[in-house]
Amino acid sequence: MALLSGELTFIKRFQPVVRQSLCLDGGCNIEIYTCSNYIEMKTLGAFETICPDAEIAHTECWKLSTDVFEPDQFKAVSQL
Repeated sequence: MALLSGELTFIKRFQPVVRQSLCLDGGCNIEIYTCSNYIEMKTLGAFETICPDAEIAHTECWKLSTDVFEPDQFKAVSQL
């Protein structure tokens, strides 16, 4: 997922949920909210039940780049 804004590109990478049926929000694994003040980009993990003392991870990798792209050049973002 990437946000192209002015002179910067914000990239958020994550491992998507393999089975969309495990996602709560209609099978979606991302949510984006926009308003006049900010943009919120969320990634969602699978809805799972875990046992006490167990753990589960949902890892995001963020990158802020000065490389800028036009929206139709979205494939170039994956090279960063």
